[in-house]
Amino acid sequence: MRFYKLTQGITILDNGGVYSRVRFPIVDETTAATNTYLGGHEYVVDDTIKAALIAGGVGVTDGNFSVLENGYGDGQYGYGPYGA
Repeated sequence: MRFYKLTQGITILDNGGVYSRVRFPIVDETTAATNTYLGGHEYVVDDTIKAALIAGGVGVTDGNFSVLENGYGDGQYGYGPYGA
């Protein structure tokens, strides 16, 4: 098993504007953070948060973001018929 590779998302923690990368976050870290972006998940963020994440020095680049098109997924209920 020592040659087994596991792809793991990197979690980004926002502690009042100070960003950090955590591979295996614990509950205390995520609850203490102002915002938590769990690795392996997609989040809808505005341009201000996008710029802060890029400038945060945690390896986030413009390539990590995609444009959210009008339609499913951009409403308050997420993806599906109630998302728009």
